[in-house]
Amino acid sequence: MLLKNKKILFLLILMVNFFTPDLYAQNTIAKIDSVPAKVRTISKDYKEKYIRNSDFDYTRSPSLLTRIKQWMISKIVEFFNTSDVDAAKIFRTIKITFYVIILLGVIYILVKLFLNKEMRWIFKKNPDSGKTEYKSIVEDISEVDFKELIDKAISNKNYRLAIRYYYLWLLKGLDKASLIQYDVEKTNYDYQEELSRTSFSEDFKRASYYYSYIWYGEFLIGEKEFNTTSAVFDKLLKQIRNV
Repeated sequence: MLLKNKKILFLLILMVNFFTPDLYAQNTIAKIDSVPAKVRTISKDYKEKYIRNSDFDYTRSPSLLTRIKQWMISKIVEFFNTSDVDAAKIFRTIKITFYVIILLGVIYILVKLFLNKEMRWIFKKNPDSGKTEYKSIVEDISEVDFKELIDKAISNKNYRLAIRYYYLWLLKGLDKASLIQYDVEKTNYDYQEELSRTSFSEDFKRASYYYSYIWYGEFLIGEKEFNTTSAVFDKLLKQIRNV
């Protein structure tokens, strides 16, 4: 009897689950249908709205650089009678070459400025700048006995310092001969310009090169290199005395 009742109860549960979804669906559909529908229409002039509004203008004119590139490629096509693809490759090669030339030019200018001591302040390096003796010598070279200073530097085998004294001695002689106007703020290039119309121009240029290379380049030299370099200064100093 108990088993029979369980079967009846199981059948009732199945019947409830079977019919319940339909009841929910009917109720849901009835609720949806009971809501009044509102139909939305698109206005006939909707296109004009977007045409007049700049926010929806997606046309973009090419930039100046792009127009220049396109013009150059078209000229390459005409000149070499080639395709657009090959012309673009040629243009790329020309552009890279142009950048390399600019880079080499910048490097050349930096090297020239460095040799003329214009860039010394960038590297924060002024050889022996801590010694006030050298500073006073540079500021007033008119009363300095450079021959004595050079001999002293040579005896200490400080050939770099001796070349520095040689250069200042040369400037003193040129200033005394009224070939230049000495100024502690001037550079080698400034003095070279002042001597450009004289017979001393080339010899001074050579002496300035040695001085810049040895002193500012901190190139260590021995007695042999010093003798070769000092001969250039001695020759020029001798010529100035005969002016």
